[in-house]
Amino acid sequence: MTKNTVYAAPAAFMLIITLCLFALCPVYAAQGVSNGSFEICEEGQPPAGWYSESYNQKAHSFSSASGGTDGECCACLTNLLPADSRITQEISCIPGSTYRLSVYARTSGVEITSGSAGASVTVQEPGKNYGDNLVSSMALDDECTQWTELYIYFTTGPKTDKVCIWLRLGGYGAESAGTVYFDNVVLEPVNAVPEGEPCAVLGQTSSQAAPGSDISAMHYLPLLAVTVLLIVALVVLLMRKKAALTPEITEPQRHESSSDSDADGDDI
Repeated sequence: MTKNTVYAAPAAFMLIITLCLFALCPVYAAQGVSNGSFEICEEGQPPAGWYSESYNQKAHSFSSASGGTDGECCACLTNLLPADSRITQEISCIPGSTYRLSVYARTSGVEITSGSAGASVTVQEPGKNYGDNLVSSMALDDECTQWTELYIYFTTGPKTDKVCIWLRLGGYGAESAGTVYFDNVVLEPVNAVPEGEPCAVLGQTSSQAAPGSDISAMHYLPLLAVTVLLIVALVVLLMRKKAALTPEITEPQRHESSSDSDADGDDI
């Protein structure tokens, strides 16, 4: 066995093990908002990629409308009676990441009273009980007839890889009537949250998170530990192989000179 073969075999083994470990690690990819401009639509029909929900399906309507912020179309949500209705879409996200969700909205005939919530943008984890761990922006009332940006900052939990976006009229136990128009929904990752802006955490009981905290790093700690151990094992293995290939240096045997032999013969 040549020296190169001895070194190549352990290296190939370590490479295979490392690639297998990376394959077993969770892989997450952020998915952008589908049809956030609401331009993909048919007249009188809901914009593609979005659907509506309400505890009272007969009390609301959802369709596309003209007069968007910088295009032809926008989304229109109307509550004929006080209700909690929403336009929603589920998207993928990266655990332990911080995002800014924004949308432009304007209202017509929406009045906020002590028992209503107006128009807002909300994020919730899929599968949660309705009303649990909601993250909502400020609310718009009938005074906001011009396009106004609504936004929220939130950080996904260590296991949160999907979120539901809700463009709402009304709230949990706080119904509202009227019409709200939405346009230009954008979800973007951010490295830091501006000072003074609240940032809620999904998947945790705490309502605040350290801006830019990288919770997803915990997913890779086992991989890092195993990789370090494998590297140490490889180094030890190579050192042993090197020692095995190094020839032992032995001292040459001493040969008695003829003079010594003659001296011994004289003594006899």
